[in-house]
Amino acid sequence: EDGDFEDVVHPGHRAKNHTDVIMAVPKMWIDDPLSIHQNKLMTRELAMKIGSCTVPDASGNFARGDSCPLDERTIYVAIASYRDYQCRDTVTSIFERAKHPDRIRVGVIDQITDGE
Repeated sequence: EDGDFEDVVHPGHRAKNHTDVIMAVPKMWIDDPLSIHQNKLMTRELAMKIGSCTVPDASGNFARGDSCPLDERTIYVAIASYRDYQCRDTVTSIFERAKHPDRIRVGVIDQITDGE
């Protein structure tokens, strides 16, 4: 796994104005020149092209960017679940507690089998 890690400053220490602590963590990005993120944080401009609106524009396009009113934008929740039998309860809770469940989009990566 050499080379699969990068050094980052521990965010908890920095948030409390403590001396920086450097941690080795798995790389956040795959090295793929065709990837949408290009090995860096996605810009707001790009994110707005990907994010969706609950109401399409006149051409039927749900990716409306800034023209989508704030109260019509979808909310994406990503869940990484490692053998968590309560994951489905978490997803259910997200929709039950949401003021506007129709705006919620959930993506789950659920490892339930050893070796996956």
